[in-house]
Amino acid sequence: MRQETDDKMANKPLAIQAFTPRLLKLLGHERRYTIFLRLGERPWTSKELADDLDEDIKRIYEDVEALAREGAIELVGKEASPKGGPGLYQYRATRYTFDADGWDALPGLQKETMSIAISKLLFRELAEALSSGSFDAHPNRVLVRFPLITDDEGVKEVNAITERAEQEVAEVAVRSMGRSDAADWSPLRLTVAFLSFLSEEDSGKNSA
Repeated sequence: MRQETDDKMANKPLAIQAFTPRLLKLLGHERRYTIFLRLGERPWTSKELADDLDEDIKRIYEDVEALAREGAIELVGKEASPKGGPGLYQYRATRYTFDADGWDALPGLQKETMSIAISKLLFRELAEALSSGSFDAHPNRVLVRFPLITDDEGVKEVNAITERAEQEVAEVAVRSMGRSDAADWSPLRLTVAFLSFLSEEDSGKNSA
């Protein structure tokens, strides 16, 4: 579908900003946080979000407007209507990041809501990739499970490693977009996830 997005707006670096109490309250709702996550991937219209999340479009409109008022998302262009009618506005999320200290400072319920939203989205993408066959389609796909016994200091070290890896992956995305003008450039949608958490069967049971 032809799009009328302003390329300069669509491809500009995402700003790093701080969460405000009002914004945290908004993102404490699972649906709104999922919208925020989706808009962090690429520009979406409200209709696309409603279809993707199987939600009433009026609710999506309300959520998008609320997130835009708080500066969590921004208008980046318009998608042309296939029937020549009014175009649909496209939004994307501004970039927010948490370091370990910032995450620890969040209220417990806030962290739980965000963790659930991210996990549901990840499980859905994994299930779709496995069922479609795309999961094993690329020779360089990665799947690693590494259970280990460690202590609090080890957990902090693992978190620091994943934070560095996240930054390096973000730099890969920037370099990839820098090659997008090449005639042979072929974009691939890649999902990258970093996880480390206490296993239920081990947490607190092997302290001797």
